[in-house]
Amino acid sequence: MSVNNTISIIQYNINRYICPILLIFGIIGCLLNILLFSRKRFRTISCCTYFLSASVPMMILVFIGYVPYSYAAYHPNPQNKNHLFCKLRGYMGQSFQLMYRWIMTIACIDRYMVSSTNLYLRKFSNPRIAYSIVIKIMILSIILPLYNLIFLNVGIGWCLYSKAVYAFYHSLFTFILIGFLPIMIMVICTFLIHDNLRLKRIRRRDYYHYQDDHLTSRLLSTRDNQVLLMLFIQVIFYIISTIPWMIVLLYAPYAYNIKNKSIDRLMIEIFIGYLTELNVYLYPTLSFYIYTLTSKTFRRELFTIIYTLLTRRNHSQNEFTSSMMNIRIERGNRLLQLDNFHNFPSTEIDTSLNLFYRHDSLNEYQELKPLNSNLSPTALLSAPHTT
Repeated sequence: MSVNNTISIIQYNINRYICPILLIFGIIGCLLNILLFSRKRFRTISCCTYFLSASVPMMILVFIGYVPYSYAAYHPNPQNKNHLFCKLRGYMGQSFQLMYRWIMTIACIDRYMVSSTNLYLRKFSNPRIAYSIVIKIMILSIILPLYNLIFLNVGIGWCLYSKAVYAFYHSLFTFILIGFLPIMIMVICTFLIHDNLRLKRIRRRDYYHYQDDHLTSRLLSTRDNQVLLMLFIQVIFYIISTIPWMIVLLYAPYAYNIKNKSIDRLMIEIFIGYLTELNVYLYPTLSFYIYTLTSKTFRRELFTIIYTLLTRRNHSQNEFTSSMMNIRIERGNRLLQLDNFHNFPSTEIDTSLNLFYRHDSLNEYQELKPLNSNLSPTALLSAPHTT
């Protein structure tokens, strides 16, 4: 079997089986992110404001990334056939990548400011400032990638830039603004946050040693370690999903100028670019699962949401059952009156009604009591968490 046929079979199976699964997981995860970070307790935290804002472009990016490939398993890929689709997908893909990556980068800067001992820096960690920054990032992300609508075209059966100079500009622009700078800022912020937390632990240890409260000191240190672990996992996963794509971006301008390529080499280059593109979509696809696996606060809030939805559903079912029973009892009373059973003791009907209402209220109390007992909110970490 030739290299071309082998690559075609592998890509077909990925498009048919893996891409739809990743699409479902990504859409569900982003929707849960939006549901989670829009909760009242998180809306007052600037870092969660960034996470909420980044979830929307991540969900759109997951849809833009996986749907054409899933469609290509059964039909010709429209990106390589239609000029308009080629331009729009290239533009929107770069725009939403630029948007969510810089929002997440600013979220790392925000966590650095929150962990700082400088009061002036902590003042910038504010939801109003966060919304203002998010709007500016969105505007720039819409404007900067507009060149894709001009220079992207379908040629020789592929969606490519019409000239080598445009391909070089695209690679340089994407490598610097979407790959290199966000990673460097995230790594620097990670080290700065580590230093801030270390300084806090030293001061806290001295203070609580003087106050003879070692338990509080250990709890706060555990919280700081959790924050640092979350940040470290986020940055590592971000780098793993971005580095291969950055290497392909650096190689693309060089490969564009090579003439007389063999078909096998051309197919291998296209297949590697295809795999690295799918790898880029892993971060927005799995972001929710990273948050919930590394943060106890997010897991508790998610369980609270699920528990609330289930109890509301059960409560609504009990209300429906109660109303149906009332209708049946009223119909029974009317039938008794129509049949002229005046000698029938009304106290039995009243007693049955009272018993029913007491039984229903008891069920309601039994359902609501566990919910009320868990109403005390879990303590939020002082340093906001990451996606």
